[in-house]
Amino acid sequence: MHTLRRSGTITAAELSAGLRDYIVLDTRPSVAWERNHLPGSRNVQASELAALALEIDARLPAVIVSDDGTAAAQSAAVLKANGRDAIVLDGGYHAWEAAGGCVVHHP
Repeated sequence: MHTLRRSGTITAAELSAGLRDYIVLDTRPSVAWERNHLPGSRNVQASELAALALEIDARLPAVIVSDDGTAAAQSAAVLKANGRDAIVLDGGYHAWEAAGGCVVHHP
C-alpha cells in the first residue's frame, strides 16, 4: 500500500507505487538525465531549486533524485526552506534502476 511522504526519504519501491503523487526532480548532470531517467522527472540543477520552488505545485511533495545522498539532502533542504515538501530517493537513481523501476532511455 502506498503512503504519501512529505519529508525524509523514500525507497524506490515506495516511489514506484505512487510515482504520480510526487514531483520528481532529478539533480544529476543533464548528460546523465538525458541518457536515462525516471518517467515524468524534470532535470534541474541544484542552483535552480530556490527559484523553482515557486513554480512547482505545492500540493505535491517533490522527490529529489541524485547520485549523491548528501547532495540530494541539501537539495531537499533548499526546497523546504522555500516552503515546499521535499524528500530524497533513498539510494538515488541507481537504487531506482536496481529495483527494476521504469526508466526512460535516450541513446
